[in-house]
Amino acid sequence: MATEIKTFNTPKSAQPVGPYSQAVIAGPHVFVSGQIPATAEGKLVEGSIADKTTA
Repeated sequence: MATEIKTFNTPKSAQPVGPYSQAVIAGPHVFVSGQIPATAEGKLVEGSIADKTTA
């Protein structure tokens, strides 16, 4: 049985500048690449790594 692969984009974060997915979900795994700590408005999030990953 093949693993279902889903692409994921959310308006709650900065949008990609090209035809990219913000994440790919394959089975129990989530793959992200090239993500920066930015808000949906494109502002960089300051603070600790915890602050940046929960913004």
